[in-house]
Amino acid sequence: MDSYKQIVEKAEFALIKGEYNFCIKYLRPIIESYPVSSKEGVNLRTILITALSGINKKEEAKLFCKELLKSQDYKVRENAKYLMEIIDSPEIKKPENWNITIESNPNLNKTSLTTYLSYSKIKKSELEELKIILKTFIQ
Repeated sequence: MDSYKQIVEKAEFALIKGEYNFCIKYLRPIIESYPVSSKEGVNLRTILITALSGINKKEEAKLFCKELLKSQDYKVRENAKYLMEIIDSPEIKKPENWNITIESNPNLNKTSLTTYLSYSKIKKSELEELKIILKTFIQ
């Protein structure tokens, strides 16, 4: 089993990358190993609440908030109340112009950028790295 520090690093990294489902699947099996009365348990539940909220599983997030509301620590209870307010708040509709859509052009010569980069004054190691990145976007 990973150490607490490793668990937090993996979970927080997943949150940063927007991989909420991974974060949830990773934390759920081990969450009971860290009681809500411990600092670690509070932290992991807060991360889990954030991940659940990120994929709109508000009812499940509320269950973990309710656990935190029972804490002996005043600050933990106050933070849990704040999280509940956020979870219970109405969703705000985003205007369509807030979203960026990138359209693919089927007539685009997919090798032209790679060819250009091959002849530019870029270090070979940087060129290889760019080619790898480009391949992920081109496919």
